[in-house]
Amino acid sequence: MISDRSKIKRMEFAKQCIAAKDSCDDVIWTDESSVQLVRHTRTVRVKVGKEQRYKPVAKHAVKVHVWAGISKREATKICIFDQIMDAEVNVNILKDTLLPTISAKFPDSHRFIQYNDPKHTSRLAKAYLEEQGDQLVTYPRRQCRYQSH
Repeated sequence: MISDRSKIKRMEFAKQCIAAKDSCDDVIWTDESSVQLVRHTRTVRVKVGKEQRYKPVAKHAVKVHVWAGISKREATKICIFDQIMDAEVNVNILKDTLLPTISAKFPDSHRFIQYNDPKHTSRLAKAYLEEQGDQLVTYPRRQCRYQSH
């Protein structure tokens, strides 16, 4: 679900890419999402005259989080984790999942794009990206974050 305001910013960004003839050949797009395993329906069949026995249902559904990246050259490995995604988890995923893809498929140059979520812009994340020698440029503000290498 994208807000109308974000749709406009994304459209402006896409038009800028088209005007600049940016083929995005060197771009790695990343994002994370959550998957919740839940069943909303429940059917119980009981023979007439028999007692109804219900199977227990978990109070909280099983939830996993998925992080991945994609580019014209190749997708990253998928990272599945069950912790809350915070700055530290984000940095660990970048180290363990994104960097091997960059080393293998983008040895010369790349642009790394992730949305401007607080865990991506935290002091820890910024320090890690600076440590890697990546230059941080925001296009457009509060929309996407690019790191060029």
